[in-house]
Amino acid sequence: MLYISKQAKQKILYLIKKDNLSLENIFLRINLKNGGCCSGFYYKLKFDNKKKKDDKLFIIKKIKILIKKTFLIYLNGLKLHYKEELNKNGFIFINPNSKETCGCGNSFSYY
Repeated sequence: MLYISKQAKQKILYLIKKDNLSLENIFLRINLKNGGCCSGFYYKLKFDNKKKKDDKLFIIKKIKILIKKTFLIYLNGLKLHYKEELNKNGFIFINPNSKETCGCGNSFSYY
């Protein structure tokens, strides 16, 4: 299961509208990449217009989210939040599966 905060939902909907995308035809893809700045993986968000065979679809608060099935073990229970502060704006990933998280919060290790 995944969770999206009210602030993250608002920001995602804003970005969809800003980029002239259609909520009905767009997916938010949550990806993991090897080689995070401080730990093993880092998160990558992007909009996608196609669901692939190896994707799991989640619909949360009317937002369609795609995650590659092999990443589900790492992302189960993930909470996506968005925060705006004076010096830092951005999405925050709260992952109950991470064993270590770097100081910047953008990468984690699972082992």
